[in-house]
Amino acid sequence: MDAITKLEFSDERFQTLIRPLVGLACCRSKVGGFFSLSLGFGKLVPIPMLKSGRRLNTAHYGEWEIGSYFCSWRVIRRSDILYSGSNNIGSESELDERIANVDFGCFMSIVQLSKWDVRIECTADLFIDFLGIDSHDESFHVFCPNNVSIVFKPGSGWFVGPSNKPWEA
Repeated sequence: MDAITKLEFSDERFQTLIRPLVGLACCRSKVGGFFSLSLGFGKLVPIPMLKSGRRLNTAHYGEWEIGSYFCSWRVIRRSDILYSGSNNIGSESELDERIANVDFGCFMSIVQLSKWDVRIECTADLFIDFLGIDSHDESFHVFCPNNVSIVFKPGSGWFVGPSNKPWEA
């Protein structure tokens, strides 16, 4: 995939892209820099070494990766907020340890709550909300197999493009 394409949430192409994710178990969770959140689903995929001999921030990713680098998020079980990426007590590493103990179960669906917010529904009455705070950057992404990326930009909508090269502005 070389081109960046705008999609509607109801677009059949969008639904076709995410359909293989349904029912896959969460295989990893990570709270990273600036309290970002990444969740891996499906099989763990080893990350090759960089030319420098180093790895990125983990040795494995999920075959599907869901998350956000820049927006607020919260993990909800039933009606209780378990954890969030804002108003935290402690460090990123402390929150990462706590998130690692959450059983996210299996992916069920993506729901667009508003023109700003996206919800991931998992089994075990678990939801992850990604709350858009800036219309100039992505608030949510799905890295799919085969170098495909789906991105949600608050106020602008859904886009699909390559995950293995930069997107033109």
